[in-house]
This record gives sequence, structure tokens and C-alpha cells, in this order.
Amino acid sequence: MPIERALRTLTDEELVALAQDGGMAAFEELVRRYQVPVLHFLMRKAQDRHEAEDLVQETFVRAFRKLHLCRTDGSFRPWLFTLAHRVLLNAQRKRRPVANDAAFEGRPAEVEDPSGAIETHDSGRFLWATAAEVLAEEQFTALWLFYVEDMSIRDVAAVLDMSETAVKTSLFRARRKLVPYLQRFDPTPPRRSEPKTASRSSRE
Repeated sequence: MPIERALRTLTDEELVALAQDGGMAAFEELVRRYQVPVLHFLMRKAQDRHEAEDLVQETFVRAFRKLHLCRTDGSFRPWLFTLAHRVLLNAQRKRRPVANDAAFEGRPAEVEDPSGAIETHDSGRFLWATAAEVLAEEQFTALWLFYVEDMSIRDVAAVLDMSETAVKTSLFRARRKLVPYLQRFDPTPPRRSEPKTASRSSRE
């Protein structure tokens, strides 16, 4: 439809402004853009896909109700993931946490520079399954938002309600903690090329 095609050319901020004025089609376009990324984010800590889908629905219901509080200055994505993170935390409080280090034994020694191994490991599924098991909630969420959602340190800090320095510390500790498990899977993971490393550093 012409209206739907036109909406797809708008920025998030333009869609938020329209939705705040009562434009349901604009809000539906925001849902279309972000329902899959939000689902992937929630699935990593939800009990199963069914729960994750319920949490996605709850996230967008909250977003619709609170949309008048969202600024139109480029902050919609971190604002939405903040809501999703809070919805997830509420769900986790209702059930017993299962993440711990006991799932893996005989960890090898850590390497000097963990960041390269984390960022270049071929098995993303192995990485995130491991991360969900062994990292604290805060560390896992920071790692996911930074690498998967490609958020800046500033936006990750906004989602987690932390200082930028605290986010950097959390990311470093998460990468360092994961490297031994990645070494067990592949002792010699390839390093990322220098241009990409520079690009990642520029976002910090």
C-alpha cells in the first residue's frame, strides 16, 4: 500500500512523532522494524520461544502506552530496548535463575587479549549459549546490545541505567570471562582484522 511504503522511508524519530499524534500506522511500522530484534534479544534469556514472544508483546504494549514519554531525538531504539530489558527482568523475578558456572568444567587459562576471540569466533550460537549460561545478567545484556544490536556505549548505558565507564568495565569482564570457554571449543580462534577493530573502538 502507498501509505505503508511511505512510512518505511521515514526515520524512527519521524515515526515516533506521527505515532504520538495518533498515527497507528506509524506505530505499526515501528513494531514491524523492531519486533524481530527485540524477540532475538529476549529469547536469549527467556525460558522458551513462547515466553519470549509473550515478552515481545508486553514490550510493545508498554511502548504504546508510554510513547508520549519517548523523545524524538534519536533515542527510540535504546528506549525500546530499555522497556524490553525491564520486561525481561520482571519475568525473571518470577522464576528461579539458572545461570551459573557449573555447566562447564576444566576451564583453560585465560588469554592476554580476550576481545579478538569474542568478536571473531565462528560459532555465534555457541558464543551466545555460553554467554547466557556463565555471565551475569548485566554483562550478558551489555555484550548483546553492543555486538548484536550495534549500540554505542552511550546507548547501552541508557538501557542498563549505568555510567559509560561501568558499561566498558562490564564488557571487558564479560569478554574476559568468555574466552576460556571459546578456547575449549577452538583453542586458536582467528583475530578480527585491524580496520574492524578500529571501527569498534571508535564507537566506544
